[in-house]
Amino acid sequence: PYEYFYKGAWTLKIPMEAYDLYEQQGWMQDWKVIDINEEIHIPTKFEKDGFHYKTTSDTEVELIRGETKAYDQSEITIPATVDHEGVTYTVTAIGNEAFAWREISSVTIPEGVTRIGEYAFADCWPLSNITVLAQTPPTIHEGTFSNWDATIYVPYGCVETYRNAEYWSNFYNYEESAAPGSGIEFEKDGFYYKT
Repeated sequence: PYEYFYKGAWTLKIPMEAYDLYEQQGWMQDWKVIDINEEIHIPTKFEKDGFHYKTTSDTEVELIRGETKAYDQSEITIPATVDHEGVTYTVTAIGNEAFAWREISSVTIPEGVTRIGEYAFADCWPLSNITVLAQTPPTIHEGTFSNWDATIYVPYGCVETYRNAEYWSNFYNYEESAAPGSGIEFEKDGFYYKT
């Protein structure tokens, strides 16, 4: 079994300062690929304002679950950043089943979110308004949302990008919106606006 283990396409990731130790122990000769990281991130979890987070790097977090007062609200605004122990983290992902089976009618997803997990908003049947502030559609799955009739509000000029993105194309109703203070100019009903 060891013979098959080391002959596979395995990657050994070690801290830079441990390279010599691993080499002395004979590890380097048996690995097909060696990837040396300067730093290894150990995820930590914390709760803030009814949302539970998991760190994914030294500056980014994934929202893994909404609880307490977050679940009692029908309109959810996911924060763009969250402070914890003196560090400001950017929210870049929403985890699997984070808000599944909740009575949510409206959600606003910040610009920094690039991934929304499987079943994150599954069976949230009251969910009729989804505002996504990212110009590039976050990666989603077929089961991320249940209500394909919900109205999706996206930044000005991004409707076609979303309509053509995998699984976002399942939604029928799109509207253009703009985040306050983004400086985006748009026209609606003959009037010109700047956010």
